[in-house]
Amino acid sequence: MKKVLFILVSLLAISSESEAQLLHDIQADSILAPRGKTPIGFPAAFKARLTNAGTSTESNVQVEYIVWDPTGSVVFRDTFYVGTWNSRQTLDLTFNNITPLLNGHYQFCAIAILPGDQNRSNDSTCAQTVVAYSDDAQAIAIQYPKQDDSLPAGVGFQPVASFRNVGVNDIRNGPSKIVIRRCADQMLVAMFQQTNLNIPVDSFASDTFPNQQGSFDTRLLPPGCYQIAAVARIPNDGDHSNDTAYSTFSIYATHDISADSILTFLPQGRIPIAVPNPIRARFTNQGASNETNVMVACTIFQGGQLVYSDTGIVPFWGHGQMLDLPFKDWTPQMNGGFEVCAIALLAGDQDATNDRLCRIFKIAYLNDAEAVEITKPLPINYILYGQPFRPVAVFRNVGVADLYQVPARIEFRRCSDLMLVFRVDTLIDALYADSSLVTMAFPSQQGPYDTKVLPAGCYQVAAIARYQTDGDHTNDTAFSSFTIGAHSNVDGVDNPSRGLSITGMFPNPASTTTTLAYSLLESGDVTLHLIDVTGREILIANNREDAGEHTIPIEIQSLMSGVYLCQLSVVNARWELSRVYCTLVASGTR
Repeated sequence: MKKVLFILVSLLAISSESEAQLLHDIQADSILAPRGKTPIGFPAAFKARLTNAGTSTESNVQVEYIVWDPTGSVVFRDTFYVGTWNSRQTLDLTFNNITPLLNGHYQFCAIAILPGDQNRSNDSTCAQTVVAYSDDAQAIAIQYPKQDDSLPAGVGFQPVASFRNVGVNDIRNGPSKIVIRRCADQMLVAMFQQTNLNIPVDSFASDTFPNQQGSFDTRLLPPGCYQIAAVARIPNDGDHSNDTAYSTFSIYATHDISADSILTFLPQGRIPIAVPNPIRARFTNQGASNETNVMVACTIFQGGQLVYSDTGIVPFWGHGQMLDLPFKDWTPQMNGGFEVCAIALLAGDQDATNDRLCRIFKIAYLNDAEAVEITKPLPINYILYGQPFRPVAVFRNVGVADLYQVPARIEFRRCSDLMLVFRVDTLIDALYADSSLVTMAFPSQQGPYDTKVLPAGCYQVAAIARYQTDGDHTNDTAFSSFTIGAHSNVDGVDNPSRGLSITGMFPNPASTTTTLAYSLLESGDVTLHLIDVTGREILIANNREDAGEHTIPIEIQSLMSGVYLCQLSVVNARWELSRVYCTLVASGTR
């Protein structure tokens, strides 16, 4: 035993002797300031304690102070020099102040830099400091009602929220509030405010809000989903990003019958006219209790007038039960839109928002083909004489029943006297009662009605669908108009257009103004002349134009009535001349 003790004493003596033999050793002991919370935006003192733990006196010792912000970036660095530092002497060094600009956790370190230091393990010391706003209240959570809580309708409740003081100063009589909004549209339905937040630094507090009387009484909240927010908004709060905490809860009704849907099984909600139609509606007992002798009703309005009503009684209605209830048939007497409403009439119903459901339907003829529009030719189209084309029209079925082999035709009439000059008949294979569009291209048939032999002039075109038992002839026809112009060559030789073309002139004939539309494949100098029956040329336009689509307005009022030849010319960069022609019928006042 004595031998063991002798060995331990010897080892301690050796260790002590080793430490005493360190000639050069500066030791960083601790960070003296800042400590605890430091307010953001204010200068913070920077102090550190260090000791010369070596046996020799040191001179010109460098001590460095480094600060890292919450993002890990170095935001401060300072250096202090100690001229003479005696052995075993402890110094409290003061560095330049730092003004933190970002809240969060900062790392402060003091580092002794002594060449020849024989113990590097104690050269540095670090401390972590929280930088916070002077005043900062944080909303932590909604304690009641909690997330996904379900509360009964008509029963008042007191919201409870928890807050925390994460600032530097104590909070005294701070304002707070509870805000309740509907989940569906974020509409404000309740708000409770008070000024009794008293929270010391780094402490928590719970706040209970009163179930106050008046329009914001929680007993008046109808059934449904709600979002609740707890808000702390103290004066001079430095950080509003943490002021609010959220939760979601629901209120359920004890007594609640909802009207869910109008049941019809007709395409596109169309009801055939003059035919008895069954009326059915779907309702659900959304409340928590069974109900007895519940009245339901159905009404129909057309043109603002009540044209139908019926009621029924459900003797027993179980909680959560869905019922499809029939009403008496209805026979509409005129076509058009109508509104049908299903209504639940439960005494003591706690949710009036879902008691009534209304839908718009359309009363239609059983068979009704509609000519929607003519897509070719259009009013702006200009077609050269002798150039064949295929008329194109769009049709659809706006009736109740599918239609097959629907007769359709295209008619061309002269604008001047509406004399029929061309007609093409065809059959549309099928028009289905889903209102989908059907495009029909009519054939350019041979013979006296060939589109190639239509003389120059203005034409009205009509697309007609005339089903044998069509119930509404007001929508059978669609109209358009176009112009056929004669092509002349004043140069006496073939002269290709080289990328110049007239795409339309509308209106034609014209009495005040008309517009010539044309296209260029490449840029050039464009001129437009009108040539009357005597050969006199009238300059209308002379412009430099880029490639693309263009228009030229033409004033008609200053012209003598009659037929004019329009000569459109272009000279491109290669000095190539191109010309195209059309005719204009002017019906001016002169």
